[in-house]
Amino acid sequence: MEFNLDCRYFIGEKPCKYNRLCEGCPDYDPFGKKVLIIKLGAMGDVIRTTPILPIIVEKFKKVHLTWLVDRQSRIFLRNNPLIDRVIEYGAQSCLRLQIERFDYLFSIDKEVRAAALATIVSADNKFGFGFNKIGNIYPFTDDAHYSLALGMCDELKFFKNKKTYQRDMLDSMGFAGEEYGHYELPLHNFDLNYGKQLLSVAGGISDRYIIGLNTGAGDRFATKRYTEKNLIKLIREITKNLDAVVLLLGGPDEKERNGRIMVQCKDVDNLIDAGCGNPMDKFVGILNVCDIIVSTDTLALHLALALKKRTIALFGSTCNQEIDMYGLGEQIVSRPSCSPCYKNECPNSGDEFMRCMKDISADKIIDSIKRQLPYVNQSRNYWK
Repeated sequence: MEFNLDCRYFIGEKPCKYNRLCEGCPDYDPFGKKVLIIKLGAMGDVIRTTPILPIIVEKFKKVHLTWLVDRQSRIFLRNNPLIDRVIEYGAQSCLRLQIERFDYLFSIDKEVRAAALATIVSADNKFGFGFNKIGNIYPFTDDAHYSLALGMCDELKFFKNKKTYQRDMLDSMGFAGEEYGHYELPLHNFDLNYGKQLLSVAGGISDRYIIGLNTGAGDRFATKRYTEKNLIKLIREITKNLDAVVLLLGGPDEKERNGRIMVQCKDVDNLIDAGCGNPMDKFVGILNVCDIIVSTDTLALHLALALKKRTIALFGSTCNQEIDMYGLGEQIVSRPSCSPCYKNECPNSGDEFMRCMKDISADKIIDSIKRQLPYVNQSRNYWK
């Protein structure tokens, strides 16, 4: 009996999708080039790595593509027709990948666990980053030298670099001449109608604009957060001067913060707390109901762009030039002398504490929102 071990449908421990034995199977489809992508997290970075997928498929024509990722980011990859296997990082997957052999490995993470595994995995061609015997991250090829240097030199990363994340990533993978497209997010993984359900419960929305206001930025770079004082003023200005409803957005880390904002704005009509405990599929559905999303440099920004929403991105402590807005909105950038810093906590005190985010006034954001409204109207008229 023969087994087609190199068939993309072969599973072994259970029937394949065609539920037949291999010998003489008319649907036998050999792998072609075997490609492994190692990009584990953070979630926003996983999303903005997805433009590499059509480039890889186009370059190799026939390809079997595996992506190793952290569990929390799997929802952004599974059921993507360009990916054959999504594997969660863990002991079992690490053992498995030490046995398999690949034609091409693209290691895009500059962290020890990813780079170490990339060094161990057998592949004829390796691009990106590995981990050497001295105990340091290193570039597999000259293509990744610049990308490694970005993390080593603040002057280069903060001020001299003009590359977007996608451009730098593709250059480090040996695809310097390739143009990249939009995020490749499998939207059917998400409850895209959940936001409409949320608004229907709230009632009284009619045809008002829906402005999503994302208040968080994660714990790693807490300095990316917009100030509560400015958020409260912004909410009041939006609901007073625009025919709009504000959806207050955030994750578990923003529960207390958003609670304080809701207390301070208890007299404000047309403000809805979307909750901070929504699972990812519901959170994307909430973003999907928004006409415009205001966010700092965090996961919600990349999800908004993936949904092709009009987006206003606020930058203070991080580098705005790395973010491709895809023509979907505007960046508001604050650059006092101490910015960007990529610090977890602001080292300044007094009036200078969080100066970068304080300097982004509510009025600047309101003006930007107004500039997005014609695009929203065009979209609404198109779908009527």
